Amino acid sequence: MIGFPVSLSPSDIEHELTAMWNQRGGKDEPGGVTHYTLGNVIWLGSTRHVTRTRRIFSELVSRFPCRLFLLECSDDTSGSSIESFVNAYCFAAKGHEGEVCCEEITLRFGRDALRHVTGAVLPLLIADVPTFFWYSSADPGHYGEALEQLIALADRVITEVAHMPDPAAGLRRTAEPGAKTTSLSWYRSHPVRDHIAGLFDERDSMERLASIERLQIGVAGSLKEVQALTNASVLIGWFASRLGWRVDAGAEHLFHSEQGPVAVEVVSIDAGIGMSQSQVVHFEAHCSTGDCLSLIVTGTKGGAERRVTGPCGTCRETPRFVHAREWTEAEALGFAFNSPHRHEIFQQAAAMAWPMLKRVLPT
Repeated sequence: MIGFPVSLSPSDIEHELTAMWNQRGGKDEPGGVTHYTLGNVIWLGSTRHVTRTRRIFSELVSRFPCRLFLLECSDDTSGSSIESFVNAYCFAAKGHEGEVCCEEITLRFGRDALRHVTGAVLPLLIADVPTFFWYSSADPGHYGEALEQLIALADRVITEVAHMPDPAAGLRRTAEPGAKTTSLSWYRSHPVRDHIAGLFDERDSMERLASIERLQIGVAGSLKEVQALTNASVLIGWFASRLGWRVDAGAEHLFHSEQGPVAVEVVSIDAGIGMSQSQVVHFEAHCSTGDCLSLIVTGTKGGAERRVTGPCGTCRETPRFVHAREWTEAEALGFAFNSPHRHEIFQQAAAMAWPMLKRVLPT
């Protein structure tokens, strides 16, 4: 539906939203509209990113119907006024007659109005459902106190540390006690992590885990690409934290298991057609037993090969083809909002990942 300007007054916005639903048809009637909300989703960003964000939201709402807030900060807008719009996202839900719709509220403002934004959002939040805050900025300090106020409103916060001036420092802050911010790269790589874990499901997996002495992560892109290095480092941090490795930033080898140092490297892989230039496409763990466990993602087949090779008789298996591409932003956000939140696992991964990211980032 086409957005139309309304007054900033919260009561007026709610009035316009009610009128919008009435215009679309009777609620819960055959052929009508069902208004369905699982949570509040707040996005904060600059005007130049709004079009792309709306495309992501158009995919997200069918996975997570919600009340969307687009907080659009414009450097071209002056003064303390806030311009407001409302929209509806409607889609056909499986097994449901008629449309399912959720709302979008856009607040457009300049730097001078930042201090008023949280107060404008607060009365518009739907009660008794969780609130999620998503922001991405190369300069989070640009938003001043408004950023911290919006983080305080949210039950879960998602950003992308690769876009920050110092990604390693940003990732380190997510691991601090009390922090509730998660990097979006964590959720995007969930299918890949799941299949890596599957490599160790066999009977002698514990022996393999304890004997890993070299780990190689391949990315589909240049080793100067910060997003690629961030994705790889978060994956390495997850793996290292799950195995109980320790970090020694001053040593030649950053990670150490109970058996000794573990050599870890990030390499560039030519993954072929259809791969994003930041995706992790190769995982290879070499064990002191001579075993090699690997997940090789291929763009042409739309999945990956899971291989276990080596001298161990039980691990000479036929490679298994699995679906292991990284999720899109809409898929990753939908998973983040719907899944049970185990934030401590991400924080443990981030605590191991940021020293790795600091080491591999180009100077």
